[in-house]
Amino acid sequence: MVDRVVRVRAAALTLQVSRFRQLFDVMKIGSLLLILIAVSAVPAYCRPDDLLTKFVAETEQVRKEQLLNEIVRRPDAGPTLLRVAMNPNNILTKWMSIRGIGMVKYGKAVPFLIHSLTDQDHYVRANAARALGEIKDTSASLDLIRLLGHEKDGGVIEQTSLALRMLGAKAAVPGLKKVAPHPSSQTRCWVLQAIGTLGSKQDVPFLAKYLYDASDFVDRCAAQAVEEITGQDFGLPRQSGLTDPRQGIDRARRWWETSKASFPNRE
Repeated sequence: MVDRVVRVRAAALTLQVSRFRQLFDVMKIGSLLLILIAVSAVPAYCRPDDLLTKFVAETEQVRKEQLLNEIVRRPDAGPTLLRVAMNPNNILTKWMSIRGIGMVKYGKAVPFLIHSLTDQDHYVRANAARALGEIKDTSASLDLIRLLGHEKDGGVIEQTSLALRMLGAKAAVPGLKKVAPHPSSQTRCWVLQAIGTLGSKQDVPFLAKYLYDASDFVDRCAAQAVEEITGQDFGLPRQSGLTDPRQGIDRARRWWETSKASFPNRE
């Protein structure tokens, strides 16, 4: 009789333990589900991220560019890079994040990019200008034109002139003419190319002056800009690499000497 009572009580205890384990398992699964729901509610760019951590910590430019190229493939690249650019650990991280913002054309970053045009670092200003052009927000045109009014750094002027070309900002032509005599031949070239894209027939005399620049590189850019406005073909080399543009430049000069009378507004 006693053994039977013991067995009954043991069975009851075993059942209670089994139920407790089942309840514990249910609670454990519920807790895991709550954690998953909470994590999924956090934006991707706010979560711990090994790739982003590596990008921010990297100080070698080439390797940092490689990491950036991986980041921009991700769907959350825009907000992620904006967050980093607004709270950078150094200048390299800031301007490279801005470059990435332009690469993914993240429009919500435009106010920050416009503000960055006044940054003390010229790499930040240059990449902010380029990014605004790549995003193609025409509301930034006036800010880019203002930048030309006081900018001295050749790299910034180049990227700004390119951005204005991307935006089709024809109102930028007077400002571009003012920075065209820059000491850097490369900067002069980029500016002339922008005038060729944005200018009109009345700007041809201005461009023609640069057909006689001391640099063949600038002469070629001026000839290309004249071609773009007038539709002329001076036979300039179209391919990249080692080419000799002098014959095309000579044709452009001869054309100008015989045609300049038809441009009464010579500058």
